[in-house]
Amino acid sequence: GPGSTHTRMRALERPPHTRIDQRYTCGMPQGERITTMKLSNRSRDRIRALSSTNETLEGTVMRAIELLERQEFWTRAASATSTGGQQAHDAAIDSWMDRLE
Repeated sequence: GPGSTHTRMRALERPPHTRIDQRYTCGMPQGERITTMKLSNRSRDRIRALSSTNETLEGTVMRAIELLERQEFWTRAASATSTGGQQAHDAAIDSWMDRLE
């Protein structure tokens, strides 16, 4: 049965994290290092509500990070140009472009 000694021994013979990787990381790119985050059910549900059709939670979080980075870029760029700091503006654009590569 599922709780038998034989089943437990077979589970111990698996390479480390095989079962976890298959269950929790099936949507992750191969070779990508992963971590886990504890979220409240409320936060998880808010992320799910923002997800597009067939989008993974990972995809939704990455999309949100990209939007925040873009917003931060434009905020910095606007601040640099409004204070007359053309060099700071150029540096913000260069930094943003470097992150795209």
